Amino acid sequence: MSTSLFSHNICNKIYSCFVLTKWHLFIKEEHFENLEIEQKLKSESIDVTMPSKKVSLGSVHPITQIINDVKEIFIGMGYEIADGPEVELATYNFDKLNTPPDHP
Repeated sequence: MSTSLFSHNICNKIYSCFVLTKWHLFIKEEHFENLEIEQKLKSESIDVTMPSKKVSLGSVHPITQIINDVKEIFIGMGYEIADGPEVELATYNFDKLNTPPDHP
């Protein structure tokens, strides 16, 4: 029995040495990674006053794109695009055309 206890004790010591060695390696690796990060931060400088990259937000609606394309086609043929109110006043549609007030 003493041999088995002795071998069990040796196995425990070997295992604990293995675990401690693995733990020490992990700590050293973490330490070197931290050193590497610190060196990078010291060597690289970031200018926070520089403008960032342009981020494109969204796109043109398909119907708006078609309207713009049709406008370009007509402008290419020599037409002009006139903008104005979509609904005219009754003054411009009837009164100034000498339409009688009782006209349907």
